[in-house]
Amino acid sequence: MLERVIPHFGYIQQTKNKILDVSIKLFALNGYSAVSMRDISEAVGIKAGSLYNHYAGKEAIMNDVLSRFEQEYKNYFDWLVNENAKATTLEEVVDNMFVELLKVRELSTYYGISLLLREQFKHEGARERLFKFIYVDSINWMQADFERLMTRGVIPQGDGRTIATILMFCVLAGNDIRIHEKMEANPPLNGAELYKNLKTFLTSALRKGV
Repeated sequence: MLERVIPHFGYIQQTKNKILDVSIKLFALNGYSAVSMRDISEAVGIKAGSLYNHYAGKEAIMNDVLSRFEQEYKNYFDWLVNENAKATTLEEVVDNMFVELLKVRELSTYYGISLLLREQFKHEGARERLFKFIYVDSINWMQADFERLMTRGVIPQGDGRTIATILMFCVLAGNDIRIHEKMEANPPLNGAELYKNLKTFLTSALRKGV
């Protein structure tokens, strides 16, 4: 199981992490501007005054939310690259992305991606991380990983950057499916079937070496 990497906050780490778990969900589902410090304190189960003992305000919470997301997100890519380094078949590579990763990913990471997408036009920190991690670093990381896999003969030769871009499309689509399921939103989605289709789509792209 992948070890969760989170900021170290000393003796109040546990309370702060609960605050961050609650806040990232509220921000992702309702929007940063719509959430108040009182909303957060009530969801955490502490008095509003106690919340201010940990954070001076909502922006300080947002900064820690984004920092923790950044650490978790990097950690998952490190895990994926390490797992792919052990893969010997294309099927193992795809399973790492669509089966094993779902077992180890924290729900906060799904909310984090949704938060970045929701706040990209409203919050500078969210916008910066969205472009850096989702649209730039992620594609560069996976392009390099796919090219290593091609060199080893695990996947067919192809355009690593195009395949990495296709993967990120699948990641974002899968993220929306996961959040929809967790919210128990209506209409319900057949998540298993949609994940299967995404997996088939990526497998086809890798096999054809687009």
